[in-house]
Amino acid sequence: MAQKHSDTLVEKEPLPRELWQDLADLPAESHYLHESLQAANSLAQELGYKALTLDDIFPPTDTDPPDGYTSEKVVPNGLRFDATDLADRIPGFVPRGASMDVTVHKLVTDQGAELQYCDLRPYMSEAVQGSQIRPHNQGKVETAFYKDMKMLAEHGVGRKNVVEGVSGVYYSRAGARTKARRYWASITPEDNGPRTFAILGENPDDTNAQKAIYRQLFGLKM
Repeated sequence: MAQKHSDTLVEKEPLPRELWQDLADLPAESHYLHESLQAANSLAQELGYKALTLDDIFPPTDTDPPDGYTSEKVVPNGLRFDATDLADRIPGFVPRGASMDVTVHKLVTDQGAELQYCDLRPYMSEAVQGSQIRPHNQGKVETAFYKDMKMLAEHGVGRKNVVEGVSGVYYSRAGARTKARRYWASITPEDNGPRTFAILGENPDDTNAQKAIYRQLFGLKM
């Protein structure tokens, strides 16, 4: 009688870092990066190593979640979205190509809802980037932003803080008696994952600054 035996599955070793570490210096949307990744994986297959992924090149990190959330993970270049769609809505947005890969924050609320957001302020016009919330309002705006996203992710509806005249754009404010606000939009990643938002800009507690960012960011007159 033939002896039975079973094959032991052995996980392959990762491709040595010295063969691909320079890829981490490239922007994730770069064609050269993706061509180099394919070349690296052809080499990995030939030498018997495990295939390399974007998570290997840009590893996610855990960070302390805000109140109301159980986890937050930051993934460098972890989100690809349709930049042309957002550019059509937001005149102050200066995209880098038809689609963009950006760093994303992935969060889970204390009710189990998943959401993610990216910060697009570095990709706005210089005029928009020049707008800043004063430090004493920053923490309050951050807190309101996380609360507003949480409500949308868990209930599908948010507060009535929407920018009139622009589709899918909201604002979070430091309080009822201040003009300090953060503006953010709902965007959809190409893989149709969890509810996804993007920070667009902010204005300090100043009426003229608010009017300016409406003009610069949205092309609207208040």
